[in-house]
Amino acid sequence: FQRAYARSHGMDSIALRLATVMNPGVDNWSRIIETIDDPDTIFVRELSLREYLWQYVHVEDAVQGLTLSVKHLEANPGLGFDTFNIGAADNISSVPTLELIARYFPETPMVKHPKRFVDEPTTALYGIDKARRVLGYEPQFTWRDQ
Repeated sequence: FQRAYARSHGMDSIALRLATVMNPGVDNWSRIIETIDDPDTIFVRELSLREYLWQYVHVEDAVQGLTLSVKHLEANPGLGFDTFNIGAADNISSVPTLELIARYFPETPMVKHPKRFVDEPTTALYGIDKARRVLGYEPQFTWRDQ
């Protein structure tokens, strides 16, 4: 719909798919970190870490994604429409990502790029490669630093 709208009105636009935005200053952040390896820890809106697929983005990285997308629009008149995922580089668990998938979603087929999970075992399932490549997005924050 957004692509068609942009095309039909001759406008340039970008849709950002933000992972769950987290702000370490909020009250429940400490509780989440303390129970990070419990997949049933309530993360946001009564949904668990497992239901969110362990994805998140620090509020400052979300702002970075927004800023870079505006700069990309300004530098590329006639772009039309594009989409980008903005999220953290890692999952919000100390358990390796492929282990989480095997344990909690055993019916899931093999991931597209398993080597990335060998090189970085806690790589997020929420792919940000396109935002990195096109926008220059690079997450600066992780829950591990809190």
